Amino acid sequence: MNIIKKWRTANSLTQKQAANLLGYKSYVSISYFENGARKIPLRLLKTIQFFEQRGYNEE
Repeated sequence: MNIIKKWRTANSLTQKQAANLLGYKSYVSISYFENGARKIPLRLLKTIQFFEQRGYNEE
């Protein structure tokens, strides 16, 4: 399981919710990253790291 899917499932997010939160217009981008069809951008990894350090909160 890659880092995006691990983070997303740990926070009970759908691909669509994760896409919106991470600034992507479509869940398809998240799917591509999770399945290895596209390389995960450094910006995205840093954003996930930020949420992990400070804790994700929907509010």
